[in-house]
Amino acid sequence: MKFPVKAAAAAGLIATSSIGLAVGMIRTQRVPRENPPSGHFVGEAGRRLHYVQVGEGPDLVLIHGASMNLQEMLAGPVDLLARTHRVTLFDRPGHGHSDADLEHASPQEQAARIHAAVSELGLERPIVVGHSLGGTVALAYGAAYPEETGGLVLLAPLSHAVWGVGHIGPALHAAPGLGAGLSWGPFALFDPAVMRFATSAIFAPQRPTPRFNRCVARGMLSLPSAMRADGADFMLATMALQTLRRGYAEFQVPVHVIVGAADRVLKPDWHGRRLAREMPSARLTELPGLGHMLHHFDPKAVLAAVEEVRARIPHSAQPADAGWT
Repeated sequence: MKFPVKAAAAAGLIATSSIGLAVGMIRTQRVPRENPPSGHFVGEAGRRLHYVQVGEGPDLVLIHGASMNLQEMLAGPVDLLARTHRVTLFDRPGHGHSDADLEHASPQEQAARIHAAVSELGLERPIVVGHSLGGTVALAYGAAYPEETGGLVLLAPLSHAVWGVGHIGPALHAAPGLGAGLSWGPFALFDPAVMRFATSAIFAPQRPTPRFNRCVARGMLSLPSAMRADGADFMLATMALQTLRRGYAEFQVPVHVIVGAADRVLKPDWHGRRLAREMPSARLTELPGLGHMLHHFDPKAVLAAVEEVRARIPHSAQPADAGWT
């Protein structure tokens, strides 16, 4: 008797889901234990943010992009920035070692959590540096707290809504009910390989740097919880940008946008260049030949943008005791 095709498919799906669940639960326990927090925590239980702070001087806050965590930023421009600034890096909610809250994961709500942490840590009118989707969170931060923000430096920012085939995976990960079953089920078998491919793609046309490969624990990026958070990030950011962009023309804080002319992830014409055209407070730097992860290859451009923004902050608004000149 032939085994029915539908029954075979159902049995295969059940087996794959069961194996994925076991793999996902093992990785959820093992990977964070092998990669413990490198910094400290701020915030109340269940909504804690993990942060690392280095350097002394005027305050900078660094916000990483999609599919990453603060270790990625530590592998990038931090050494140079920390020579002249106090740099505070956060794991965004649901990434690295920060607590997730998928029901409150919009850029505005992530900005509110980071702002609460900034206040608790006593940071003074920081310049906020955001990369990619972290740039969306930075835009939400500057829009909500202009009097408490020195300015923004946006690195290859996600600045305008975009929908495409690339949203299918995030949408499935983030789907209520179904997303959890998929993320801790069959997707847990394939997400590590997907993330390896995605990491290479976001660095193109460059390659991941040796320091990135040393510093960033790839296993942390593809945990089921991180993939779920990533899915929520993508979906909610795309919706939030339709509201955020309406305020670009009246944006109150100085902004400097840096784009890689060879960015294949977020096309500069649709995002960074367009943002600079629509936002009178923005300045634009283009880096020929560099892609989406430009801050790993030209940290001096990031520092120059920070200094340019700092020069536009009204003197009366600059922290008197933070080393401003």
